[in-house]
Amino acid sequence: LACQLACRHATPEDIVILESINQEIADAIPEGNAEQIANLDVKFHNEICRMSNNSRLVTALRGLKEHVFRYRLEYISDLKNKNIIIEEHSKIIEDLKTGNEKAIKKDIDRHVETQEKFILSSL
Repeated sequence: LACQLACRHATPEDIVILESINQEIADAIPEGNAEQIANLDVKFHNEICRMSNNSRLVTALRGLKEHVFRYRLEYISDLKNKNIIIEEHSKIIEDLKTGNEKAIKKDIDRHVETQEKFILSSL
């Protein structure tokens, strides 16, 4: 929902911010610091939520942040997942640029499913 709402409200400046964060993630990958990458991933998702202009979603995300971080960190700690994050974020950014709500829903669902499958397989 946040991504679909963000499609309606994204400004060119918002896109630049997301691209910058995604680049920071890419730059952090060679260092292998999973916690740094996870924090940048949180920053990316927080920006999208902020772009939705929906205060309830922003509040809900804050409430889930600590619960989700542990799983996000475990997912990112697996080396092969780091580049997938960059690719999936890039697709989401492109969807925001074009304002394509159908595509962003599909791409965010894929982004969540990728992480969900990893987490379930590691339990």
